[in-house]
Amino acid sequence: GGKGQSADSTVDQSRGIDWRRNLAFAIYSATFIGLFAEYLYNSVHPIIFGHAITFKIVATKVLCDTLFVAPTVWVPPAYLMKAKMAGKALKDGWLHYVDDVRNRGVLFKYAAVWMPVMSITFSIIPIHFRVTFNAAV
Repeated sequence: GGKGQSADSTVDQSRGIDWRRNLAFAIYSATFIGLFAEYLYNSVHPIIFGHAITFKIVATKVLCDTLFVAPTVWVPPAYLMKAKMAGKALKDGWLHYVDDVRNRGVLFKYAAVWMPVMSITFSIIPIHFRVTFNAAV
């Protein structure tokens, strides 16, 4: 999910580690991403998709995450959070997200990483370790 933020430099060579930014992203990741993922994957998914682990169900979950949840829930808030941390307006974060989707293929890059990860998550990782597994990626 805000999962790509680690690619951004958190060290400014002239100032050292940006502890405020790191703390903000840690809180954001633990609360928003962690809690929402726990609810979505372990409470909502079983209601919608059932508990069976079949190729069709795993593929459906992965496609749901990639085509619906990522572009609406996982990725945009990371851009909004990053904008706020940079002292910019939320609108600036949103416009940056839209630009990255249109011109830099951010959702295709998301899919390239997370479709294989989510395939593993939904097929072999025990339900109680799914969020932890994804956080480790």
